[in-house]
Amino acid sequence: MKAAAHMRIRLTWAGGCGIALALASGAYAQGGWRDVYSCGASKGQSFFLNGQGWQDDGISSGVIVLKRRGDDFDIRVADASGSSFSAREDGASVIGRAQDGVIQDLVVYPSMTIETFLFSKPDKGRSVLAWTASKQVYGLADRASVFASSCITR
Repeated sequence: MKAAAHMRIRLTWAGGCGIALALASGAYAQGGWRDVYSCGASKGQSFFLNGQGWQDDGISSGVIVLKRRGDDFDIRVADASGSSFSAREDGASVIGRAQDGVIQDLVVYPSMTIETFLFSKPDKGRSVLAWTASKQVYGLADRASVFASSCITR
């Protein structure tokens, strides 16, 4: 189940972010990981390869947290139901870089999913996340998506 967890619909903001952030932070505290950004609801569009074409898409309940330990990055997703996972824990390779306050992450999962995350330079404790997902969901919902989300610095 863990390997397939990234194939579920991504979630982002849960009414208040306190509960989701506590879930997202969990085991990382002991490993030297720190929260960089916490991002809320994502709005965007997906292009479905099954003939549906472009569709409005979005994720409205959960949180996306960018974690950092030295030069290493991870993306942690938590939802309103209490479920959470990290890209690294799910077997993904995460390549990140930071320059002039902007952070980019490339996340490649063992199955046919690739995600990119672009966090803008923070301004007054806020940032914007633009992220993409390219997924093969075994012919059911194969798609490429682009989303935007508002974030707070941690």
